[in-house]
Amino acid sequence: MNDVNMNPIINMADESADHTTTTTETTAERETEPTTTETETETETTTTSTQESKLSKYKKMFIRRKKHIHPEFEIDYPTANRIFTPDYNRVLGTLHLTVTEPLDSIVSIEVGLRGMCIAKFTETKRVNDSTRKIYHTEISKIFGQKRTAYESQAEVGTRQSMLLPGKKFDIPLDFQFPTRVVIPSSVEKFGDDADNRGYVTIAYEAYARVNYVSSFLKRDSYFEYIASLDFQGGSNANFENVQNSNDLQSENIFRSKLKLLVPDESSGELVASNIREAHRHSRFIRQLFNENYKKENIVKYTRDVQLRLSLSIPEYFNLTSSLSTFSVTIECPGLTQLEPDFNFKGVSTLLGLFEIESISLKVIQEMTMYCKGHKYQYSRKLPILTQSFTTDKPKFDLVDFAYNKERRCHYFTTSLGALIGDDKSIIEKLTKPVVGDTDLPGHFRNKNKLSVNIIVCDAQVTDHHTKKFKFHGQTTIDCTLPTPPPDIPPSYPGVAEFISNEEVEEDAPPAYHR
Repeated sequence: MNDVNMNPIINMADESADHTTTTTETTAERETEPTTTETETETETTTTSTQESKLSKYKKMFIRRKKHIHPEFEIDYPTANRIFTPDYNRVLGTLHLTVTEPLDSIVSIEVGLRGMCIAKFTETKRVNDSTRKIYHTEISKIFGQKRTAYESQAEVGTRQSMLLPGKKFDIPLDFQFPTRVVIPSSVEKFGDDADNRGYVTIAYEAYARVNYVSSFLKRDSYFEYIASLDFQGGSNANFENVQNSNDLQSENIFRSKLKLLVPDESSGELVASNIREAHRHSRFIRQLFNENYKKENIVKYTRDVQLRLSLSIPEYFNLTSSLSTFSVTIECPGLTQLEPDFNFKGVSTLLGLFEIESISLKVIQEMTMYCKGHKYQYSRKLPILTQSFTTDKPKFDLVDFAYNKERRCHYFTTSLGALIGDDKSIIEKLTKPVVGDTDLPGHFRNKNKLSVNIIVCDAQVTDHHTKKFKFHGQTTIDCTLPTPPPDIPPSYPGVAEFISNEEVEEDAPPAYHR
């Protein structure tokens, strides 16, 4: 079990499936207000001051009530990275509420699980000599589940309806993310909040709502405590250019690669080379002071080595795919004989020794969001796997390669998991959920591409002159999850399961079905 202390959020607005909010802010570039009389100014100031005083008093009452209960969410996360998935969709745990100050007029306490799509867009307009900013907001409910954990039997306003200090509530949490529909992954501010731009937030929350009767407003009110949850959703969009498998290929030539071991003419055995660095930029200077760097020795003890790297993307790739399903093939084209340059009397000259410096996988996301008639396109690179080797770098030597007669080259095949030394799936390595290929009409649309980068270095050189082979491959691929598992019945009745928009109109995802 994991303890999460959450700050409460006050919300006095009534819930609805969809609602929009528009806020206007005007920034004047120069003063254009007309001059008013002293009496008018005084009257306006007095009225505004009275309104602000009422609002300030109301806000202070809310803050005071909010602090009278100490919340603590104890959630049993199903995975080490605290990400819920369609396979692990049960939200289990306990909510501890402790009353610290007397609270009156309490009606009930509800707990639940909900998801919402929040779209925001900042519009700027020129009005005369001023710039007006209009903040558009659309909030759409994806789903919602709730139940009443406590209900006061006493009449509101009496002492019996008051919660006294020391009162504790240990409320069990047992909810589940919808399984009959595909819901998008949670994401925060997917886009840009600059002028004339927008972003989308997909939020999933476990929450507790304290309902009471406000003596100030003389109506029902509530305040909430929430715990944000990360959920790795699936994909409901099938784009035509998605490829289920692909082979990415690139090649590079290491110029004047150095043999660290060279044959000794007298003994006929391999000895350490007197040439330690064969950089072209410094040969002329070096040969002036060291005859070992003369041109004939450089030609004798160095050789150009060509490498070709191929990466095979697994068929039907998704985030649950193991790293061992990525096949990596390294070839040395045109090399038919290893002796004597690479192999001398069964001993490697280290001419064919290379190492892996880093491996990274990124998802290139192209998103289009909509908000109150406004449209904004946004793209970003989201790392899903980054492995940099500082020590114990994976090494390979051409002398260990097999020979392919048909292709007339030496080759070596391994897996990405073997190079990294970890066979976990990608989803187990995620720190944040990844939004899959998504089409949520009227809200946002997202398409993913997979980008792979592998850096191969000359293992013989360790300074800043190290020669590097930067392999880069990119392909359009459906970065998603498998089909959600069958429904798991909830442990308590009354949960609003989501079958279709028609059957559960209020809580159903807005047109987010397969």
